[in-house]
Parts: sequence; C-alpha cells; structure tokens
Amino acid sequence: MHGKSKTKLAIGVIGCGNISVTYLRNAALFGRMELGACADISADMAALRAKEYGLRALSVDELLGDPEIDLVLNLTIPAAHFDISFSALSAGKHVFTEKPLATSASDGRRLVAEARARGLLLGAAPDTFLGAAGRRARRLMDEGAIGRPVTGTAFMMGRGMEHWHPNPQFYYQPGGGPVFDMGPYYLTMLVNLLGPVVRVMAMATRGQEQRLITADGPFKNTSFKVGTPTNVLSLLEFRSGATVTFGASWDVFKHSNHPIELHGTEGSLRLPDPDTFGGTVSLSARGADWTDFASEGELYGARNWPYAAPDRANYRMLGVADLARSLSEGSKPRASGDLALHVLEIMEAILVSGESRGSVAVNGTVDQPPLLGEDEAASLLHDGGSPMTTSPLAAELSGLDPQARHVLDLGRQAAAPPFETGTPEEARRAYDQGSPDLQGEREPVGLVGERIIAGPGGSLTLRIYRGQGAPSRAAPALLYLHGGGWMIGNLDSHDEICRWFANIAACVVVSPAYRLAPEHKFPAAVEDCRAVLSFMRDEAGALGIDARRIAVAGDSAGGNLAAVLSLLARDDRIPVTAQLLLYPNTDAAQTADSYRRFAEGFGLTASTMAWFRDQYVRDAGDIDDWRVSPLKTKGLAGAAPAFVAIAGHDILADEGEAYARRLQDGGVPVVLKRWPGQIHGFVSMGRHGPASRQAVEAAVAAWRSFDPG
Repeated sequence: MHGKSKTKLAIGVIGCGNISVTYLRNAALFGRMELGACADISADMAALRAKEYGLRALSVDELLGDPEIDLVLNLTIPAAHFDISFSALSAGKHVFTEKPLATSASDGRRLVAEARARGLLLGAAPDTFLGAAGRRARRLMDEGAIGRPVTGTAFMMGRGMEHWHPNPQFYYQPGGGPVFDMGPYYLTMLVNLLGPVVRVMAMATRGQEQRLITADGPFKNTSFKVGTPTNVLSLLEFRSGATVTFGASWDVFKHSNHPIELHGTEGSLRLPDPDTFGGTVSLSARGADWTDFASEGELYGARNWPYAAPDRANYRMLGVADLARSLSEGSKPRASGDLALHVLEIMEAILVSGESRGSVAVNGTVDQPPLLGEDEAASLLHDGGSPMTTSPLAAELSGLDPQARHVLDLGRQAAAPPFETGTPEEARRAYDQGSPDLQGEREPVGLVGERIIAGPGGSLTLRIYRGQGAPSRAAPALLYLHGGGWMIGNLDSHDEICRWFANIAACVVVSPAYRLAPEHKFPAAVEDCRAVLSFMRDEAGALGIDARRIAVAGDSAGGNLAAVLSLLARDDRIPVTAQLLLYPNTDAAQTADSYRRFAEGFGLTASTMAWFRDQYVRDAGDIDDWRVSPLKTKGLAGAAPAFVAIAGHDILADEGEAYARRLQDGGVPVVLKRWPGQIHGFVSMGRHGPASRQAVEAAVAAWRSFDPG
C-alpha cells in the first residue's frame, strides 16, 4: 500500500517450512490481502511452495526489495525472527512474524521502535486468542462472569519435541524451550483476559542435559545438548491484582492439569489449549456445575487441522487479516507488536527469575487488545459475508477435504468471473480452458474411437471406449452423460471419468455430445440421450455389448439426465441394470437448504446454477416437469437400481439425498455414498487427489452388486 492505489495487501512469505503450509492454505479465507511471493534459505523449498500455491519464488533479498510486496510474513526459525523482521521494516514493509517476536526483549523493543519510526504496522503470532474460544472467554470476562479475577493456573506440559519432530534441536536452544515456544500462546491469552503483567517469580531447571531424537529422520537415535530450561514454574502478578501460576515443562509424560483456569469473586472460568483457535470454554458461577460453551460451528472455532483428519481448529493467518483491516482503517492490530513485546518481556523475566530465584519486575506494559466482535470477525473473510453460508470458511468449519480446498484455492487465485456474467459461448471457452488443469494423465484404455449417428435434432457424435479387460463381444455397457449445467461440457471435459469407468468396470462406455442449451432448450438433451440408449440396445451386436446389461451414468446435469433416462427406459421397457448418479441435479426449484449453506465459495454457486437452469428450461413451467426435476416424479417404483454419490459441500447435496430416499421409498435398491469433505464436480478433478477415481470405483462396485453378471 505505501501510497499505492491498491485494494489488497500484497504478502511476501519468508520461511517455507512446515508452518508455512497452514498460513498459505488459510490465506484464501480472508479478504484485503493476497499472496505474492515466497522465499527461503533453501531455494528448492521456496520453489516447491511457489509451485503449490501459484507464487513467485524469490531470494530473500529479492523479496525484501520487491516494490510489489507490502507485508513480509516472517515464518523463519526464532533465531532469525529479528534479522528478517528488522530488514523488512528497513525496506519499508509491514511485518507479521511467527512467535516469538524476537529471542530477546531488547531486540523486540528495537523492532517496535523501528516500525513506529517508519509508520509501519508490526504484528506477531500467536493470534489464537482471536479464535472462537478466546473470543468467548473474553466476552465472559468482560461481562463480569467470574467477578473480579483473583487467581488462576496455566499449565503447558508434555514430553517435548524429539519423539515426533525429525530435527528438534533448535527447540532446545536460547529463544526456544517450553517458555519461548509455547509460552506465547498461554501468556498472550492471559494478557488478553487479565491485562498486563507487572512482576514474576520463577524457578527453572533442565530435566535432561542431553536429549535423544527418536523421531524418524536423518537424526534418529542421535543426541544433542540442551541449551535452555525445559521445566519452569512461575508466579505472575497482573496489574489488575490477580496472580496466576504458570508452568511450562517438556519433562512430563502424563498429567491432569487443565490448560488455563481463572477464578474470581463470582465464579471460575476454564479454557482449552490456547495453541488452538477452538475447544470448549466452561463457566462455573459461584461453585455451580460447569456450563460448557463449545466452539464447533462458531466462527474460527471448528476443527480443520490436520487437513487429512481434523481434530483441532487452526486458523493461522487470522492475525494477518486483522492487521490488513487495521491498515485499511487506520487502527491498531490486535495481535500487535506491542502485545508480542510485552509477552516477550514476561518470558524473559520468567527465565531471569528462574536463574536468580528472585522477583523480577516487568517494566514494559500494554493495553488489552479490544475484543474482536462477531460482525467484525466475519468481515475479515474474503467476501465479508456470513461464514456459515457464503464464505469458504464454512468449508473449514465443516472439514473440507484437502483436495477440494486446493482446487478452491486455485480457483480463487485465477479470479475468473462467474459464468453468468458473460455469454454462454464465453462460459464454454472458460470451462474448456480450465478443465484440462483438473484432469490427470489420460489413462490408457483398450480402444477408443468416435461414431456419428442420426439423432432427433441432427447428427450426434459418440465417443466409445472399450476398457482394458472388456470382452470383445457381449460386454457390459455404460451410457455416460457429461455434466455442465446442460450448457457447457463436452466429450473432452469428461474423458478422464469415461476412461476410469471403462477400465474399472471392464466395460464399453458410450459418451454422447448431446445438444446444449440455450441454443437447444429442454427437452433436446433428454431426447438425444434417449435416442442414444435406443441405439445402444438396437446396435448391441455391432458395438460388442450385451443389450441386457446397459447402465446409465452421469454427473451433475448429466446425473439429472441419467436419472430421467432411467425412468424413461422403465416406461420404454428398455432394460437398464443401474443408474450411477454423481451429485445429480434432481430439483430445478433450487429451494433445498444446501443452496443456502453452500451458496458461494465452494465452486458451483447458487447464482451460477440458477443461470444454468434458466438457460435450459423454456419457461418457468418446465421447472415442475419431472423430466427436468426427477424428484417431482410421482412414482419411482421400477426404476433401475441406483448409486448416488453426494459431495458434502455442494449446493446439490440435499436434493441428491432426497432423491435417494425417494428411490428407496419406491422399493428401488440404492447405494448412497457420501464424500463429506468434497465439493461439486470433485470426480472431474483427478489431477488433485485420489477421491475422484475412488468415487468411480465405488460406483462400479455398486453396479456390480446390482448386476453380478
């Protein structure tokens, strides 16, 4: 920004280690900022992160000198925090650094002074106190829920790092240890709730002089010397008069101490681990039973990490988003350099007292950061909307799969306009340009070719795949109908899926280029697909397929057509062994609750889906036609057995499940399979994860259970 006319804060990341992945992934959640470049002491590591997140890989000096970078996100090791942050400030960049601010209070004071002299913003982790649990606890404290705070305890205890971290040595050197590594989370939360600390008394020891690394890696079974206390017990005196016992140890195998408890004249408050953004806050009023306040479903409180199997809330980058807001509004960030400096001064005083066994005054002070209100917290999101309905954060709150999250990140980086803002032809060009980036390498099949047949509206092109292992005669066959809102998509966009079906099922797949809207409105696509099914039955011998073993399948709008075709085949007395429906559109009224929950931020939006529908139907009356909305069919008995795949973060999720239930109610065998963390279209995203092919494998397994052959 620096006087430039920019709407977003351009961020350069220095330090591309493990912690960078969390920051880089979470960046897409927030507005007012964008990732620009990354750098690391290892050029290979910088290149890797750059490739993963679409950034420019630079040297550290190049990034510091880049005029396009507004803020440096310092994710280096603690020993490098001061040098990198000071260099960035000297280069005229705002800074947000991982904790601690520096490894000494004197260096921390230099950073704060440098930022102030240059009129720059300086922020620092941790920002966990801005999460759902921290905000809940702060509201209760501000409301006087426990009266005047009197005393409390805070304990961070564990075994240390060497049993899980492949290179843990730096954790045990000056600037590390449990006080400097984990203390910032506990002390920042305490200052947020109680205000500044004025005095400390402590004892500090080293449980072991040497540590043995047992984690897998290049240093396994090697020892290193410990250079900082690993077991510290301290007493903190706050300006408010409250006293809190703070213990930090890496010499404990098991304990039952709660992370933080605060006790006042009217009650007690219990907090979860302040290293996370969520967890349960509990309140006891004057000795009554605990009342729990869970964070799941609250903004920045639900479990989203680790990405493969979330068990905690991790929204690192929230403090950067608050700093970006501060910069645009001319206010002070909550996770500020001043707050981080005060915490650093407390930690240094604890270690000094631990060595001297005497009382040490904390000379610096800071005001409590203002509470982050719920509306303001939501305004930090990329669209400023409700996090449970219109923001990608809703995906985090519900456990979005890493594959889906990565695809959404790529989409946001591309910043393409919504389809509905252009013409149908522009939408097709955009879709055709983007779909190859989602598909993986083409899987070889036994044979693939094209054939043109006569259709109801003219020539129809079919692409025919014979899978590896498919018999040359009387093979099972699948009519696959591509998705694309009845108006985009083609034989190439769904080539990967057709190849998978052909090989996994050892069958023949026929994929037609049916007519598209709006040039050819409903029922043109239905008529084309019906004609292709009849062709497959009539020409089964020439195609080398068994006319009694034909299934239909499709995704999205193609799933809609497959569902309709199954019902038409029932009425036409054409045997169909299965209908394999991947996140099908079954109700064009678009009133299901999933349209509200996932309206924006998850790929296919409610607005785009409404545009697709309006291009497809002739008038509003078609919406109630069962051939547009098969969920509205009066009777489903006798339809082909169905496999229905549901993406958990999809506007079509509810209507897909509703159709599966209607089929079951009609006596139709149904296999309903949910992918809770996936988004609409995930089966077409094979380049980015295994779930795509796994969905096809599940569909084929269901087909075989319906038609054992």
